[in-house]
Amino acid sequence: MPRSAPSVSRHRPPRNLRWAVAALLVLMGLQPATAQPNMPNTDHASSTSSSPPLPQLRVSGANLVDPEGEAVLLRGTNIGNWLLIEPWMFGIFNDDIRDQHTFLSILVSRFGAERTDALMEAHRTGWFTQRDANHIASFGFNVVRLPIHYSHMLTDDGELRDDAFRWIDLGIDYAERAGLYTILDLHGAPGGQSVDAPTGRLGQNRLWSDPEMQRRTILIWSALAERYADRASVAAYDLLNEPYGDFGTDIRPALIDLLGRLHDAVREHDPHTLVLAPGTIRGVSFYGDLAERGWTNAGYTEHFYPTIFGDASPSIGAHQRFVDNAVQARSEFLARNPAPYLVGEMNPVFEHVGGPAMKRAYFDLYDALGWSTTMWSYKLYTPAGGINNDNWWMVANKDPFQFDIERDSYEELLSAVTGFATEELVVDDDLRRAMTSPTATKLLAMPAQTDASINTTAQDDWTTTTIGEGPAASSQLDGTRFEVRAGGRDIFGTTDSLGFMSRTLDRSTSLFATIDEFDAQDRFAKAGVMLRASNEADPAHALIHVFRDGRITLAWRAETGGATQERTLATTGFPARLGLTVASDGVTAVFADATGERHTTAVPIDTSNTSLLGIAVCAHEPEVTATASGSLGAKWSSATTNSSPTQRSAVSREWSSWGDGWQFGDATRRVPVAQRDASATGEAGVWQDIELHAAMEPGTSRHVRIEVTLGSRPGAGALELRAEVPVRLLGDQRWLALESQPYDLGNMGMPGPARMTLTVDVPAHFDSQALRVLVVHTPGENATDTPLSISRVAIDQDVRD
Repeated sequence: MPRSAPSVSRHRPPRNLRWAVAALLVLMGLQPATAQPNMPNTDHASSTSSSPPLPQLRVSGANLVDPEGEAVLLRGTNIGNWLLIEPWMFGIFNDDIRDQHTFLSILVSRFGAERTDALMEAHRTGWFTQRDANHIASFGFNVVRLPIHYSHMLTDDGELRDDAFRWIDLGIDYAERAGLYTILDLHGAPGGQSVDAPTGRLGQNRLWSDPEMQRRTILIWSALAERYADRASVAAYDLLNEPYGDFGTDIRPALIDLLGRLHDAVREHDPHTLVLAPGTIRGVSFYGDLAERGWTNAGYTEHFYPTIFGDASPSIGAHQRFVDNAVQARSEFLARNPAPYLVGEMNPVFEHVGGPAMKRAYFDLYDALGWSTTMWSYKLYTPAGGINNDNWWMVANKDPFQFDIERDSYEELLSAVTGFATEELVVDDDLRRAMTSPTATKLLAMPAQTDASINTTAQDDWTTTTIGEGPAASSQLDGTRFEVRAGGRDIFGTTDSLGFMSRTLDRSTSLFATIDEFDAQDRFAKAGVMLRASNEADPAHALIHVFRDGRITLAWRAETGGATQERTLATTGFPARLGLTVASDGVTAVFADATGERHTTAVPIDTSNTSLLGIAVCAHEPEVTATASGSLGAKWSSATTNSSPTQRSAVSREWSSWGDGWQFGDATRRVPVAQRDASATGEAGVWQDIELHAAMEPGTSRHVRIEVTLGSRPGAGALELRAEVPVRLLGDQRWLALESQPYDLGNMGMPGPARMTLTVDVPAHFDSQALRVLVVHTPGENATDTPLSISRVAIDQDVRD
């Protein structure tokens, strides 16, 4: 999975390193959770006796099947940090030690190559053993995915090593004795298949341009296929882990070419074992039908980490949107192109969205779709040791672990890794119970079926165009009411990818829209009014749009092929009112602030070449769509944004708080609902529980809209609007984040009031009578003398099918 790739858009933060995310989670969650037992050295945890021979699996349509023709779903884990080092999994959270290459280089510089080899020999001997394979089986799993670095198979000259299969053989043996299949995964290819750390070395990406690196990769798979063609417990060949390139260049043609040659090399020796075509950052649909490419017994594989790497704030609702969008898109693609499918890496991680129960929910969901799944990862070592709540692991070190490769002596480092095989471990017993329980808490529903009734409209000369790559855009226009559904990766940089419902500029010189709802998965999805020179990918444009967090932003590209610029104007939540006016002397963007007051700002572009005006929607994700709906017109409406008669103020309700510096308003409302002193420090918040309406009938969800208006705010820090629901997990009732929306207080646009809205759907499978509403404040480093004041809170709810 990506840990250090550069951003493909300025909107999306650089993809975080897995080690960096894990570091934050570990540091936040080192306090003991509920008591969980150490993994004892009992027979089931340490036995070396073999399980019955595993039946050989073969591809049949979309399934792997056993000799009797019964479908077999694989569910298991990855053996990370064994045959490819990821320093964070040793508890090394150092910006200067992010990959295997740096890790080994430091050791060689200190101790020499021979002693470093001996140290790594001790590591490999102890990190994964029969005891570990048996641990994995105790979770009810039946497969391990084995990440491999090419250096275990090839010499520096690119020829097969004499001991090329030593560790792979051992790993397969351990797994087989425990009743586990193995998926062989080329995690780090010669030359590197991306600039990211999981290849073993940051910044490489030579595989796509260097024929010698491609030859070496082909040699590896030819050798693996020849050796394991008849090994029944080897279930699949994962040909190339995360071929993401530089995260910008489109490597799909080169990938298809190389995979074709890898497939042929495998098939020279092994006609049957499943080979997996990996997804890029653009998904898998570009492969089309693998059989039509002449690839036999082939399937697809991708990695999913929703809510972890910048696409959304972690919540159950965000996970459900991922299911309804990305998972549904894959499901529809596989229905058209039946083939086995492996989610090769996944992990929902966070305790406040269910932790182990959410992980079980994903395994069950993918099972129901007929997909195999291997989580990341099996084992994790942390400096503090013991139980922690970061959920990246199945077992971890019981005692504190120190592994400072820059300062510890060789003897100290050797002692540390030698203990891997025998020292006492702790098990994530909550996860084991969740995975092996005959019943599970339902946290996710199957993907919602997309409404196929929306069609491209030609009303009043409006047309809908798909610009760039992504699912076909569609629209519906009924009088002034519109709905636009589109995919697209971004509207930024020098090229765009979006859906655009537009008409020629001579028919309309002004367009204003009220966007009532924006159903989008990604936090940087966009919907708004756009002026565009053409339907090409790189023309001059002006765009005033709203993000899914309710921030209204102005973006523009002054000339064809130029770079897009942007700035946040205001934060208004939904409905959002915005528009563009085009005149001979320039373009003016118009928007309503949180109070409904109209504002204008000039857009610095030349209008002489612009020709199209309309509604733009971008999902900011590969192969999924976002939907914006509302009303449009040629004139600015005088309607205000706060005039919903069904809203009921929550001011009179009693608020609770944590942290210091809070003051609360009184019934006269002479002071804000809540205010926090500018001098207050540390995370703090206010919250209250509201009673939910009863569901009218089975299958109906409760729909809650929360609106919070800020009267004043400091220019730094963070705010989160969150809704939690009580859920019974593993015998305990816990409050889980059902929806969450974070805000950067320094990026909310113009000073003065800002309105935040949060739409919460309480699914029918949550039989809850209460919802907890929270406003969480974290001061910034540069404190100001401006307090945070909440001037209005309104909550309204209804029941929906």
